[in-house]
Amino acid sequence: MLLPNKIAIIYGAGGAVGSMIAGTFAREGAKVFLTGRTRAKVDQVAEKINAAGGFAESAEVDALDEQAVNEHLNMVIALQGGIWLQRGRVCS
Repeated sequence: MLLPNKIAIIYGAGGAVGSMIAGTFAREGAKVFLTGRTRAKVDQVAEKINAAGGFAESAEVDALDEQAVNEHLNMVIALQGGIWLQRGRVCS
């Protein structure tokens, strides 16, 4: 596994590309937090990942809505106790 104990937030997870990325990250051990504008599509992806033994949580978030993105990010940080950003910063 390449991503054990890692957290990934995936925007557009209900689409073809986002769902493939989510599945790959989950298979590699990451906890995936999935978002999209259509909750039902995102829920389907999360259910598939969870059924395969991964960890996925879904939320309806419009990636073009900065406030919604920030609220979701803060929720993930609160649940996970912090996250590591790609640029090497820790948010907590």
